[in-house]
Amino acid sequence: MGPTIFTAGPFLDQTTVRSPTAARRVVAAQAGAGYDFVKIHGDLSEESYEAALETALDMHIAVVGHAPRNLPLSTVLENGQAGVTH
Repeated sequence: MGPTIFTAGPFLDQTTVRSPTAARRVVAAQAGAGYDFVKIHGDLSEESYEAALETALDMHIAVVGHAPRNLPLSTVLENGQAGVTH
């Protein structure tokens, strides 16, 4: 008995993810650590954002969070972010 708790690892943004390679590494590490979601917060380069979403899809982990402010909303919708919050 008790609540179901879903977790996300530390959020991804340009200060923590500065390249597509870093995006892939961080998403893989969070999936491997057992988090339920990867959370986006703040800006990401389009290349890093797409790499994060592709890796998450491959690793069967959802991406949620803010829509990167520096990217058009169409990029978020076309790449399959599972949820946009706030």
